[in-house]
Amino acid sequence: MKRLALFLAAPMPVMANFQDGLRVANAGDYATALREWKPLAEEGDAAAQFNLGVMYDNDQGVPQDYMQAHVWPNLAAAAGNKIAIKNRDLTEARMEPSQIAEALQSTGGECPLWRRTITEITGSDPAMADYLQRIAGYCLTGLLRL
Repeated sequence: MKRLALFLAAPMPVMANFQDGLRVANAGDYATALREWKPLAEEGDAAAQFNLGVMYDNDQGVPQDYMQAHVWPNLAAAAGNKIAIKNRDLTEARMEPSQIAEALQSTGGECPLWRRTITEITGSDPAMADYLQRIAGYCLTGLLRL
């Protein structure tokens, strides 16, 4: 019984909630919205990724950072968020080419949708996934990585 009492007295982890973030952001509490949305965005939630991009673009609760304002909507766009594509493109228009390249490289060139697709196609076979990745890379760039 002592174990149960200790468990109940221990602080419970706070779970991120998109709607709570939306409610506080609409009230102007961007710091709390950031705390709600960032864990969700890092887990691949496209709506949270989009909203983080807007926050970085508009200096809302975070310092204005065009690179981050490009990275987050780019991830959301890869997950299928069409509005994120437009926001990313608007941000990109205000960036230098070197900043765009840095933003794209900061994600490691990973596209969650591509990674999920390649995993489904190959049945999680790492050798086949690597082969398809190299073929796709060659088709897109003309460069062959051995």
